[in-house]
Amino acid sequence: MKQIIFGLVFILLVNQYILLIDATTVLIRDCEILKGIYDSYKIKNFQSNCCNMSNVNCEIINKEPRMTELDLSNKDIGEIPSNIINLNELKKLNLKGNNLNGEIPTYLSKLTHLEEINLSNNKFYGQIPKSFLDIKNLTVLDISGNRLFGIIPSEFCNMKKLKDIKYHNNMNGIYPSSCIKRKFGYSYNNIVRYTRWIVFFGMIALIIFFAIMNLIKRQNQIKIRFKRLSQRVVKENEIEMTKQ
Repeated sequence: MKQIIFGLVFILLVNQYILLIDATTVLIRDCEILKGIYDSYKIKNFQSNCCNMSNVNCEIINKEPRMTELDLSNKDIGEIPSNIINLNELKKLNLKGNNLNGEIPTYLSKLTHLEEINLSNNKFYGQIPKSFLDIKNLTVLDISGNRLFGIIPSEFCNMKKLKDIKYHNNMNGIYPSSCIKRKFGYSYNNIVRYTRWIVFFGMIALIIFFAIMNLIKRQNQIKIRFKRLSQRVVKENEIEMTKQ
């Protein structure tokens, strides 16, 4: 009987040890992915236990410590590494203020647990990818301050958890559909708005300028005509005097 109990306890301890090793291995993988990003862009202050870093947050998920929040804002990153999708428990991802360009990669939709994603103040161009619709837990999407254009797909209105889309200050202009305006409000695109005002006042200035130039031209023509008329009258008077 003692041998059976001892055997059961031993098996239980071995299972717990295996689970601990697996959990540690998964966290190590998360940290290694982050280390690769840091090494690629020569970012300093990486720590082997990435959960202790100020821009990282970890949580216990299914009895495993996992990276759930990652802030890589203002790190001079030029491209989103494709292996970032292996951080598959991320809930918050901040890539604000980098040098990210090209179209927004669709593989970000594989981060299905994302709740907040910040891609603002980069150089992304093109339209907003519909792949974001696959992130069912998404609550905040910030794509402001890029070079995006087009209409925000109305399907975003059907995302039950989505609370806010920030899309202002895109150089090429983003225009929300009517349902986007109703659900999220209208976020003014300042660049487009200011450009319109500049064009408007510029046209008024041109109209005034050409009106003034036309007025000056007419005044000059009147002066020339008056001068010619005066000269003609003088000549006629001279002719009359010679005849007398």
